[in-house]
Amino acid sequence: MHNEQDLRDEAEDRRQLAEIPVEERGDDQWLSARVRRIIDEARKEDPQIDFGPGHILFADDNVDDGSLDFVVRECGISEKPREHVERVLRYVSMIRAIPEAERYLWVR
Repeated sequence: MHNEQDLRDEAEDRRQLAEIPVEERGDDQWLSARVRRIIDEARKEDPQIDFGPGHILFADDNVDDGSLDFVVRECGISEKPREHVERVLRYVSMIRAIPEAERYLWVR
């Protein structure tokens, strides 16, 4: 079930796609607006979240299930403060709640 923010995010995804000329689309991918919103929120809460166990998620935009699993494993062995690790895991959980197929905006 989508809430109003999800519907606005989906409209933003469609708008972004419409602005890209078909001949320039290639096989690129972008994060969906829903995922971008979560990552932006994480960065506002903790500007250092790009570093440490969540770097492949927050700095490299890897939000597939395998990457999220990797982040969780890295959190288990991280030497970062507990609060940082718990924050990363909370945002991983929020992103994992979005179906994997809806996390990226695929441009073809």
